[in-house]
Amino acid sequence: MHSALRLLLQRQAGVAAALVSACFGAWAGTAAEVTFVAGKVQAGTPARALRAGDAVQEGERLITGPDGYLYLRTADRGFLILRPNTEAQITQYQYDPARPTETRAKIELLRGVARAVSGQGVQQAKEHFRFNTPVAAIGIRGTDFSVYTDSAISRATVRSGAIAMSGFGGDCAPSGSGPCSGAVELSAHTPDAILQIHSGQTRPEQLDVRSRSLAPDRIAPPMVDELVGKGSGHPTTDRGPQAGQLPTPESAPAPTPTPPVVVTPPPTPDPTLPADAPRLVNWGRWTAVANLPANTKVTDAMLSDGSLISQLGPFALIKGAGAATTLPREGTASFVLRDHEGYFTSTASGAVLENAVASNASLNIDFAKRTFQTGMTLTGATLQTTVKASGSVGSSGLMASDFMKSDTYIRGTLAGPQGSQAAYLYQKAVTEQINAVGATYWTR
Repeated sequence: MHSALRLLLQRQAGVAAALVSACFGAWAGTAAEVTFVAGKVQAGTPARALRAGDAVQEGERLITGPDGYLYLRTADRGFLILRPNTEAQITQYQYDPARPTETRAKIELLRGVARAVSGQGVQQAKEHFRFNTPVAAIGIRGTDFSVYTDSAISRATVRSGAIAMSGFGGDCAPSGSGPCSGAVELSAHTPDAILQIHSGQTRPEQLDVRSRSLAPDRIAPPMVDELVGKGSGHPTTDRGPQAGQLPTPESAPAPTPTPPVVVTPPPTPDPTLPADAPRLVNWGRWTAVANLPANTKVTDAMLSDGSLISQLGPFALIKGAGAATTLPREGTASFVLRDHEGYFTSTASGAVLENAVASNASLNIDFAKRTFQTGMTLTGATLQTTVKASGSVGSSGLMASDFMKSDTYIRGTLAGPQGSQAAYLYQKAVTEQINAVGATYWTR
């Protein structure tokens, strides 16, 4: 009887161990997942171009070009964002949801600018997290922070929580984990302060607001969508490039030929849109898509001193000059989709595979909370997917999806009196080989 009971317990223990192993094994060796890429971004040796949905393994070298932005969701639901001209690697990222306090994570920023947002495991195992640069060791207190580095100097700022920075030397070695003893702390209570350390120093110095031009966000400004996320509930004061600057005709990439694809022209705007309601925000194709040429919406708007809100895939979103925006302080509003152009595209080449027709579209704004929710069904000849996203609305009407909660990447804006118009660009990874990308215009 006792031997039978012992056998049963052994089997149950084996099943439990297998379940834990399966849960952990899904991330075994995989440090993060790519959630968004803009511009030139490469990983590994030999180098491979990264696409949304790709897995990044421990130890893979990550490099962004002069126009490159890379968003990574770590195994424990944290984020690592690399900006242009940056080189980094996630040396270690071991996370088991069943045992978060045993998380082990190490990130190395070799050059450039990166933003790190602590995930669930790192927050519960702060003593086992390390962010290294060539000259400094950074530990955290549960944090959202940005770092700039080259081979001789590192600087860091904090959005939420606190960091502890120290130079290498003595018992502070690159191979260590957690904050080094005697490290200097910087918290979000002094958001304009910068910790700076030179090669050979053991203790960083704190710079004040007069040195703000040296901050990582000034050296490599964030894209508009970085305004949303843990620890950044308000927009930064410096709007950086909106998914990269709008290319000139000479620098725009040549369209990928797609002879087998027959793409019909996109639908015309909804005729129910009131004729006396001028459209204050426009989107258009800055480059050709399949057999559709670049159109004049973008260039006309820019020549009229319009403001580039964002650029994604073949689309650019422009807010017209003098398009003043006021937002209600209270209440909610539902919007109607008036105009849409969308495609299913190849993640490898960007080539159009099928048109994407939108249906069941919704956009709801909560002006009191300054948030939005949106969704729609996209249907092609053989493909279908659902767009679903939520995010924040800035004081100027800027819309940015929360990349921790949404399966679709969105950037856009409200426009006009009482935020009566809205427009946004979207991108969603449908499969590892297929993206959905498009542009929308809404009124209420």
